[in-house]
Amino acid sequence: MSEVLSEVLNTPATKLFLVAGFFFLAVSVLGKISGKVDPGRTGRIISGVLGVAFLALAFVMPREHTTVRPQPKPSPEQPAPAFDLTGEWRLVNTVEKTTYRPFKGLRLGYRVFLTQTGNEVIGQGEKVWENGKSLPTKGRSPIRLEGKIDGRKVVATFVEEGERRKTSGRFDWVFLPEQDKLFGEFTHTAANASGQSTAARIE
Repeated sequence: MSEVLSEVLNTPATKLFLVAGFFFLAVSVLGKISGKVDPGRTGRIISGVLGVAFLALAFVMPREHTTVRPQPKPSPEQPAPAFDLTGEWRLVNTVEKTTYRPFKGLRLGYRVFLTQTGNEVIGQGEKVWENGKSLPTKGRSPIRLEGKIDGRKVVATFVEEGERRKTSGRFDWVFLPEQDKLFGEFTHTAANASGQSTAARIE
């Protein structure tokens, strides 16, 4: 009995209504089934009404269907860069635009060590001079960066731990293999500074 009940409960409602509809219509039309069901005139009328009602429900109920979700296409893997930026670099930022006029034209020099893994690059170092003048040890602000390589383009974000506060920014470089240099521009949250950025490898 439990197996029969389980089967009924697992049967879609549309099928149950169809079976019930045809059953009651059969009772209505035949009047007797196997000599065991004798509903009488009133019973046949009620059976007919129920049969039509169940069949109507079976046809108006929404059909069950399986939704096929499109599988996301795997993103194509980027080929490994044809160059390796791992090593020590001399980085120079030249402020061309800023909201603080005294900063305009300022040249900032950094020494950073880059580590490249596949298409990713990370680095750390410190600012060592301003306008060609070496900074004392206490005045050297640490800098950390991380970025991605796409073809010859290198895009990296950085955080600089200044003496008074922490600032951040972004580098947009292009690698020049014939010169073994990075050339592009930078933006910096300090006084909204931006301008040219270059980096040359330190042998």
